[in-house]
Amino acid sequence: MTEVSNGEPSSRGKDFFISYHESDLAWAEWIANALENAGYSLTIQAWDFRPGMNLVIEINRAASECKTTIAVLSPDYLASVFTQAEWAAALSSDPTGASGKLVPIRVRMCEPPGLLRQIIACDLLGLAEDAARASLLRAVSGQRNPVRQPPFPDDHVANNSPKIAVTPIQYPGVHPVEEPPKPDPLVEVAIGLLALIKTTRVTFQAQARLRDSLVRSVMERLILNPVHVQFEDFLPKYASQLTSAEQRIFKVMRRFSEAVLFEYNRKALDLIELHPGLKTKVERVSELELHLRLWLEKYLAIFEDDPTLPLLYVGVAEGVPYPRDIEWETWKYIDSTGEANDLLASEGDQDFGSSEHYDSDGDWHYRQHNRWMDMQFSTIKNELFALEGAQVPEALDLQIGELLSQKLATYALTDVIPVQQIIDSTKQLLSAMPPQSRWAGLINSAQAAIDISSEFWTFKSLLPLLPSLARVNSELGTPTPLGDLWIEARQSLLDRLGG
Repeated sequence: MTEVSNGEPSSRGKDFFISYHESDLAWAEWIANALENAGYSLTIQAWDFRPGMNLVIEINRAASECKTTIAVLSPDYLASVFTQAEWAAALSSDPTGASGKLVPIRVRMCEPPGLLRQIIACDLLGLAEDAARASLLRAVSGQRNPVRQPPFPDDHVANNSPKIAVTPIQYPGVHPVEEPPKPDPLVEVAIGLLALIKTTRVTFQAQARLRDSLVRSVMERLILNPVHVQFEDFLPKYASQLTSAEQRIFKVMRRFSEAVLFEYNRKALDLIELHPGLKTKVERVSELELHLRLWLEKYLAIFEDDPTLPLLYVGVAEGVPYPRDIEWETWKYIDSTGEANDLLASEGDQDFGSSEHYDSDGDWHYRQHNRWMDMQFSTIKNELFALEGAQVPEALDLQIGELLSQKLATYALTDVIPVQQIIDSTKQLLSAMPPQSRWAGLINSAQAAIDISSEFWTFKSLLPLLPSLARVNSELGTPTPLGDLWIEARQSLLDRLGG
């Protein structure tokens, strides 16, 4: 199968390099087996790359030394950063396709992007194994003969010669199954839309994974708080502070938006506008149309001219969210017609999950939040030390209260901290505060904390409010020791929680 020289597999002179995504391994191996059985030589990662090899070097070597790269097309393949480099290298050496350096083989519903779409793909969707093998071998050999024998052009002959009535002679062999009628045009449109939707979803999920990786890298390096991150604001804010490695991730994310999502969203919208009848078949197509139109408008108005944006969020804030069930409903409509059963069956089990990808690693968020709080405590202690006993500024005091509330745990509550006295003093202060005053918001928040049945959670909820309550207590001259109690609790908790 593979020549070995000095313990290393040799790709030199091989006919094909099979480029694929790991989710399409079964297809890649089937293609490789069919080609080898037909007498071709090839390199495929699953068979030829061994532990200890440098994967990037081996892939580059195989792609450059083999005569032709076969790209196994699927949504996952098109959304992968690594496979993009593989097919792009082959395409750059043969941009017109004249030398056959790149042969795309489509095995799952997807829509190739601009440059790749210029190269005619071999489509295995919905084909039985024998037909798929014949189509594959014809694609790689350059044969011109079709899969099926063309029909006799009777109408053309009728215009040039007289018709002679003859009695047809029955063919004695096995008759082929009659071909099914051509699908309804709207079914074909729905199939095209579904391919765009699937490819867009997988691309956005890949982009979101890169986003999470980039955000983590920046947060860990700068020790930032991971709670309530707004990606739309976070990434542009730190775009100018990225390391070279982070900039590469940023550029790949932006390239997904520019070269893939923009093109796919525009094509999907064009398809819907050209075939409005599809809205009567798939209910959420109307919602998708509104969302795509808004996405494209925002892309042209904002994203295109702002280099600090790696990706675009559209719909939720504007009240036009992406219809999450659109992929399932489109699939269901196609399936209900019975006109594309082979095509749908070739797709296998489907994942109609959310188009979004969420970073759900709770352990990382917990550790990162603790790192951030430790840094905050260190900074606060240094600022308090620099005050040399002077009154703590209100802004710093509020920051301390908020930080202590976030890190407070039951173990920190000891007899040294006068929790019940603080709660009782707060109740006394609230009764003295005019309800219709500039403190109305503070009163409501404090009362909500007091109403909690748990002493611990009441105190935890009061902590961010205590600096303000202590100042109001002093301003009103209320006879409660709330100010002194806050100072005492603040110092005790800083000692216990701040390390």
